Amino acid sequence: MKEILLCFFLALSLHAANAQDKKQTTLIEGGLLTYGVATKELGFSFRGIHSKKVLPDLYVGLGTGYEKYMMNEVDGKAFKILPLFVQGKYVLNSEKSSSLFAALDLGYGMGMLNKEQQTEFEKTTHKGGMLASPQIGVVFNTKRRQEFITLSFGYKYQGFAEKRYYNSLWSIGTPIQDEMDSSPLQGYDNFTDSKYHLHRLSIMLGFGF
Repeated sequence: MKEILLCFFLALSLHAANAQDKKQTTLIEGGLLTYGVATKELGFSFRGIHSKKVLPDLYVGLGTGYEKYMMNEVDGKAFKILPLFVQGKYVLNSEKSSSLFAALDLGYGMGMLNKEQQTEFEKTTHKGGMLASPQIGVVFNTKRRQEFITLSFGYKYQGFAEKRYYNSLWSIGTPIQDEMDSSPLQGYDNFTDSKYHLHRLSIMLGFGF
């Protein structure tokens, strides 16, 4: 819940004082990140994007938010991401009451929201990576022309890395300690560096003003 509230306030902070100008918009959206039908690897995304019209039907904006990716249906591992990205969006007929649009997000997803886990026998750290997300959707403008609703579908790629340091056990309660407290072992006798390439389908519903 704290992460979702943080995302909400970050989204509001993107709304500039002159955002009521039709040349600038703020979109707050949320939705699902799915790996397939009937899968336990179902995550979610909440984002805020502040955009400026640079051409009659072309918008460029900055966005951030909070996303959670579920991994491995066996142990229920979850990765939390703070995305920072640039978005380019083309609206087919921005002056009409409804229109198709296409968008592309490029940026970096930070892994700072994942808590570092450390015990006498094990230590786990996380690092984010590049993100990319093409989307297509529909925008519905209100009669006042100041607010709008969006529905979009897209593909999302997110890079992520997990480093795990741990000690082997010859017998119960007797760890093998490495004599050198140096990288990459950092005092442990084993080290793994797992790199994940997360591919998801995104389904997002948004409200803009």
